[in-house]
Amino acid sequence: MKGSEIIKDLFELKEKGYIKYDDYLKVVEGINRYEKDQRRIAEGKEPSIQTREEQEPQFEKEKDFVQPVQQPILSSTAPAAQPLPKSRPRPVPTAPPKPALSAEQKRERNLTLLMAAGVILLLIGGLTLATSQWEVFTPLAKTMLVGGIAALFGGLGALSQRVLHIKKTAFASFVLFALFLPITILSAGFFKLFGSWLSFSGDGKYVLGAITSLVCLPIYWKFAKSFGSRLFVWFTLIASGICYGFILLALGAEKNVFYFLYALGNGAYIYLYHLRKTKDREDIYQKVLPVFIQTNLILSSVLIIVSFEQPLSQSFNLILTAALYLAMRMVNKRVEYELLFMAFISYGLYQLVEQAAVAGLALVLIPVVPVVLLAVARFSKGDLKKYYHVSNAVVSVIAFLLVTGKGLMLSGGEGSVWMLLGYLVVAGNFIYLSYSTAFRLFSYLASFYIFIASSEVYHLTSSNDMKHWALAIGLSGLVTYAAGQWIKPLRRSGLFVGGAFLLVGFGFTLLIPEYWQMALLSLVLTGLAARHYRLEEDLAKKMASAGVSVFGFFTGFSSGMALIPDPDRALSIGIGTILLAALYYWRKNDRILGQYAVMGAIFASFISFLASFSTVADWVRLLCSVLFAFMVFVGTRYFKQYIGFGIVQAGLFFVFYSFLHLIAEPVNERLTLIILSALLFVSGEALKRADRQSHLPTLVVSQAALLYSVFYTFITSGETLPYFLLTVLYGLYVWRSVHEAELKYSLYAGLTVLSMAFGFTVNEWFPNEIRLLYSLVMLAAYFVVSVIWKERLRWYIVPFSILVMAEYLADSYYAGEVLPLWFYVGVVLVFMAFFQSLKGNWRIAVAFPLIYFWLMMANMIDLYSLSAQLSALVWYAIGLLFTAVGMFIYEKLYHPENGEKVDLYGIAGLIYVCTGCLQAVDWVFIGGLFVVAVLLYHHSLRIAAFPMVQKSLQTVSLAVGLLTYYTILDMFHVPSVIITELYVLPWILLSYLITQKTWNLNEKSVMIVQYSLIGLISIILMVDAMYSYKIADAVILGSLAVLSILYGFISKQKSYFFSGLIVLIVNVFVQTRPYWGNMPWWVYLLMAGILLIGFAGYHEFKKQKGIESPSLKEQFQRKWGTWFGAWK
Repeated sequence: MKGSEIIKDLFELKEKGYIKYDDYLKVVEGINRYEKDQRRIAEGKEPSIQTREEQEPQFEKEKDFVQPVQQPILSSTAPAAQPLPKSRPRPVPTAPPKPALSAEQKRERNLTLLMAAGVILLLIGGLTLATSQWEVFTPLAKTMLVGGIAALFGGLGALSQRVLHIKKTAFASFVLFALFLPITILSAGFFKLFGSWLSFSGDGKYVLGAITSLVCLPIYWKFAKSFGSRLFVWFTLIASGICYGFILLALGAEKNVFYFLYALGNGAYIYLYHLRKTKDREDIYQKVLPVFIQTNLILSSVLIIVSFEQPLSQSFNLILTAALYLAMRMVNKRVEYELLFMAFISYGLYQLVEQAAVAGLALVLIPVVPVVLLAVARFSKGDLKKYYHVSNAVVSVIAFLLVTGKGLMLSGGEGSVWMLLGYLVVAGNFIYLSYSTAFRLFSYLASFYIFIASSEVYHLTSSNDMKHWALAIGLSGLVTYAAGQWIKPLRRSGLFVGGAFLLVGFGFTLLIPEYWQMALLSLVLTGLAARHYRLEEDLAKKMASAGVSVFGFFTGFSSGMALIPDPDRALSIGIGTILLAALYYWRKNDRILGQYAVMGAIFASFISFLASFSTVADWVRLLCSVLFAFMVFVGTRYFKQYIGFGIVQAGLFFVFYSFLHLIAEPVNERLTLIILSALLFVSGEALKRADRQSHLPTLVVSQAALLYSVFYTFITSGETLPYFLLTVLYGLYVWRSVHEAELKYSLYAGLTVLSMAFGFTVNEWFPNEIRLLYSLVMLAAYFVVSVIWKERLRWYIVPFSILVMAEYLADSYYAGEVLPLWFYVGVVLVFMAFFQSLKGNWRIAVAFPLIYFWLMMANMIDLYSLSAQLSALVWYAIGLLFTAVGMFIYEKLYHPENGEKVDLYGIAGLIYVCTGCLQAVDWVFIGGLFVVAVLLYHHSLRIAAFPMVQKSLQTVSLAVGLLTYYTILDMFHVPSVIITELYVLPWILLSYLITQKTWNLNEKSVMIVQYSLIGLISIILMVDAMYSYKIADAVILGSLAVLSILYGFISKQKSYFFSGLIVLIVNVFVQTRPYWGNMPWWVYLLMAGILLIGFAGYHEFKKQKGIESPSLKEQFQRKWGTWFGAWK
């Protein structure tokens, strides 16, 4: 036998209680070591055999340290500083594979399901028949009806068990019988058939419940023994528990006494399980009884906690329940019961202390409750100690919350010595746990409660003084930090908890604000950060260095706010910045501290710079701007991040701006911005001479400032001079450009600004044609410059002319004049010819003149007021003309191998014809659709290199042809009887042309399309016939169905044959609807139930008689292959 199989058997023995958990672990460990040694022997190595004395400590060690990651409390006596040993993973037993069902078992399962479905359908149908007349029944008849249902299920169960020998069906029927039996008795009590005393509302209602339980109890017990079913075992145990409860209620037990006796009854169940545990392990009651006891205990525990009248008696009930859980732990050897014991004993003791002790003393005795768990933990074994420690921690936290709440209510918001003593007890408890275990959470909780106790001292001494609360929180955090440095297990937790509350106190000083308290706490935090900077390493050292910088800044800031008579926030932030700058120059050689100091100084100078905008003094803004630019310059040189030169340039912008405002009020804001742009150009050149890497960042800022000047001038000025000055500045940038992209940007921006200057110059003579003339001027300049400048100008002329043509078209349309449109036609044709003369992808720009020509034609047709028919003919003519031009220029519609790729003229011609179709009516519209279909087919022949596109265009062409057919059909008056057929039957021809002539699909795909289309047409025709419900529609539909059947039979195609057959059947079904549609729906339920039961009974009868016959599936498959095997 293999080791894995032995482990499976051992796991089953352990789960059923035959062996202990410790023995299971020992044997599994031995099996694993034996297999490992066998592998070592096979590899030629020596086995690592240990003696039993050597093995036992190893096992005990592994047993104590199981799963250290999930449960960090490893040992209740291990010191905190010792390393924890690694554990081996427990062997995970694999579940045995689920046995596959045989054919006979599947057949029996299916018959059982059919029988059950038939019974349910019969039940629903019978109940519907009964309830439809429920109001006219007498109480006796109603009870007899429910009892009859129970008897029906009982009889079906007996028939299935004794005659048909179908055990599963019998079991299902008996389950329903078991459920309806108590309902029958209770319904008799509800309708007062036993008298008013033994009814739901009478004094004997508890006796009625007990009688019902007693009647059901032996029946459930008999079924449980007969079927060996856990369900009936549960019914039996639940019935016994309900019977016991009703007997107690019938005897007049009060609520608290009832809960006490009910919990005591659980002890009887535990004693019964203990007696029968060693006698009959295979008894099914022994397998279910522990789960029932556990459920019953949970139910009684919830009832005791939720529903009580006297807290003192409830405490005794809770202590009794805790004792029962401890008894279950001793009997069943499960850890969960001891955990529940901890919870209930804690809550019971709390209730006892709460009710027995005086109010003040309770604040000290409540924290003593978790100490009881520590005392019990000393008598526990193994891993359970850690559970007691965790429970002690949880109960201690709850005790802290209770002490706080009760103390505040007793003291009225003032300090209390009792609360201080309670906090000290809780803190001492967690300090003890920190020494006893390695669980770090205990040390953090101990530090937290030390802080709470320190805060309570301040509460006692200055209960009504809220002014210094922030300082008190900070000093309490300092006390917690100092205590952590004195108590060894709390060293790290004291740092984090004390430091956190120091930060909280410091944060409160920011919110109040109290600048002297802020300065004091900032100084303390700076000192602590400096201390840990000298002690820590790596990341902690960096964090301490950052703390020195941050809190050093706040020390300077708060001191400035406290010392300056009329404090200015920007100046105070500047003082903090200067302090950080001094720290940087003092500790420049210290890489970490100097780095964080200069980073803090840069950030603080930026905050000071932002704060300076809220002040009215220009000199403060100038000083803050200079300080910001200087610190960014220092940081850029220190970190060698040359993008910082851009920030320096931005700072210089505000320096120049503040300086100009300080010396004199500017005459003109636009002139000021232009001067600033010129100064930034000069400063950028100076920085570029100082460091070549500063060119790009400073250029970005300078260009942004220049762009801002352009926008401001555009919004506020209508003169020519500012635009010429800005154009000159862009020309200077073009002259001093280093990179091609820089040159192009300055060139294009300068040309745009120059267009504004040109517009203001010629606006008097050509108010509407300014930009068109400017684009024509640039077009003329394009032909006189060198090749390299042509390449640069091309990137500007093409998009600029496209936008200008769009703008002018909109203006001329709203003006409503014809002459500007004809001028626009000439400009569009000029640029169309220019774009066509370009090479490569630039020719795609022809699309825009074609679009503008389309819009222009629409405007002209609107202005000339042409009729719909004439306008459609104009669109057709222009579309055909553009198509001819495209065919003359381009050989193919799309050719990827040369520069002439797309025939945009042909595409535009198709769009123009479609536009005419949208305006045409009657036969002109039909002619337009025909032209569209022809053009689509013609274009598909010109794109043969792309078969998918070619076939798609041909498909669209066929669809347009079908639309033409529908349009012609709408022009004639067609009888409503055949209109649907004329609409949907052409789909068959269309699908044939698309699938077999255009796309050439394979036979399988053709069949899928054919089945789908024939099915859709059949559904549409059937819905039309059902909606009209006329004899003529039925005759036409039937005739089409017969033709489909004949065509499918002759051509041996299943789609036509079966579609016609289904349509014919549905047609007959619809026409005979008045005959079968008036029966009640429950009749169908009864018929279906009888058929299912009859079918299942017939097959079970054949099984008992030994009659062998092929299944319906086999017979159907044989007939199908004979009839339709060769059909498509």
